[in-house]
Formats: sequence, structure tokens, C-alpha cells
Amino acid sequence: MSQCHIYQLPAEAGYAFRGWNEAKDRFSIKDYIKVYSCELWDQVIIGGKAEKCNTNDLQVLEELFALYNWIPPSDYTGRSLSVSDVIEIVRKEGSKLLLRLLGLERN
Repeated sequence: MSQCHIYQLPAEAGYAFRGWNEAKDRFSIKDYIKVYSCELWDQVIIGGKAEKCNTNDLQVLEELFALYNWIPPSDYTGRSLSVSDVIEIVRKEGSKLLLRLLGLERN
């Protein structure tokens, strides 16, 4: 099972809600606060056979973005996701930080 962590900037960071072109010179992951963690299923059992799921990180990112903006889990206390937020997907083979629409992807 993989994990997902959502990080958001506090307003005082001064570059929350900004696109990558505006934020790239100030960007530091140290400015971010982890606001939520959850597990991602890596496979489902259908008819007794294991089927992989959630393998495309960019698709997972888009689905998480939609979920947390439209139907967030009841224990989610962060704000709606925006372009300055970071989603980390942690898998057995390593961790990947993803910023939606910002142009940054790091393995």
C-alpha cells in the first residue's frame, strides 16, 4: 500500500496560491506544513484476481485534487487544494513530490 501526504503553505509564506513562474525563486519545501496523510490502494481483488490500481502518479494527483476540493474526507482539515500545494506519493520504490500545474516533479 502506498501513502499520500498533502502539504500546504501558510499564508505568511507570501507565495501561497501563486503559479510556478511567480513562486520558483522563493520555493522551499521547508515552508510547507503537512496537513493530511492517507493510504492509497495499490491493488484491488476482482473475481479472486489481484488487479493493480493507482499506478499513474499524474492521474492519482488529478483524482486527489478533485476529491479534496469537492468531497473531502470528514477528517481533512486543510483548505481546498490550489496550485501552490504539494502532494507527496510514497511508494515502495521511493517518494515523489508533485505540484499540480507548477511544472515541478521530483523523484
